[in-house]
Amino acid sequence: MGFFDLGVVYKNINANLAITMIAIKQKHLFGCGIACTANILGLSHDKTLSLFKNGKNKAKSKGFLCKEILEVLNKNGKKYQYKYIKKRIRGKIYQNGVIVYIKRSKKYPKGHYLCRVNNQ
Repeated sequence: MGFFDLGVVYKNINANLAITMIAIKQKHLFGCGIACTANILGLSHDKTLSLFKNGKNKAKSKGFLCKEILEVLNKNGKKYQYKYIKKRIRGKIYQNGVIVYIKRSKKYPKGHYLCRVNNQ
């Protein structure tokens, strides 16, 4: 995957935040945003899903917008913002606690969220 495939990044305002990875499996076709959010919040998939308005339906049918994930993170005590990845901030996607959205492509027709936790 090249940098040009990357669309939007959630940037943890507190870049030194220590996050312990919990293995969260994506349970729905469009549930990658839920799994990433659950990892950051340290909650189960089902508990995290309940934090989203119409979460179960969206996870099965269309997925989540960046602003929806951002809202859940911020309401649960995390300080996040989202930005389009420009050349000058590309290096920040490798920080712990960052969620990256890969824009739509042939491989990911609806896009895909990836989460960086414990430098993995």
